[in-house]
Amino acid sequence: MTRIGGCQCGRIRFRAASLRDNPHVCHCRMCQKATGNFFAALVGVPYTDFKWTGGTPAEF
Repeated sequence: MTRIGGCQCGRIRFRAASLRDNPHVCHCRMCQKATGNFFAALVGVPYTDFKWTGGTPAEF
């Protein structure tokens, strides 16, 4: 099943054709600050199955 998503403002969009079978939850301070929550739910995507469909993401 293909998943689509992006940032909250909608400027950056992506499509993931598959997910790795290793979802996990991280409780480190960096993930807490990035999400504004006690944890971050994460799952990997194979590089070949991932595509940016809108906008250009920035790095910092």
